[in-house]
Amino acid sequence: MAAFSEVIAENFFSEAELTWKVSGPKQVRAVFNVDSASVSVNFEERETPGVWYVSFKVAAARPEDTLYLSWHIFNGVFQAAEEFASTRQPDSVVLVAKREKLASIYETYLRREAGRLQDIGFVLMSVDKLGSFTEFVLRRFRPSEWKQL
Repeated sequence: MAAFSEVIAENFFSEAELTWKVSGPKQVRAVFNVDSASVSVNFEERETPGVWYVSFKVAAARPEDTLYLSWHIFNGVFQAAEEFASTRQPDSVVLVAKREKLASIYETYLRREAGRLQDIGFVLMSVDKLGSFTEFVLRRFRPSEWKQL
């Protein structure tokens, strides 16, 4: 039986109005608001060229707002990641979850969006456990590589 959070993640859809900001050649940010919460989705190219890491921060007027708005926030984060991948066409996009429950929600979203990600040339290549962190690595494939999957 699926956890309640997985059922919600699988079935709840919303769209955010994203504002993009480029902070340099290795840092891009998408910002959106959901009611009283402001969300910043950060994309950073670290040591390996073409590999971008995704993180997000939420600032809410009241901490409990984050809880009530969490599904809108997750949808906006994944919308930003998908738009970034589609527009920038990096080699890889890495989503990092710091907690097991968050990793479960990421996994559900990635399963739900697998077809859309494939349409823009990305597949979930690996899920790596690194201590308390879980990394979801989305890799871009060129048309000639699709036969190998």
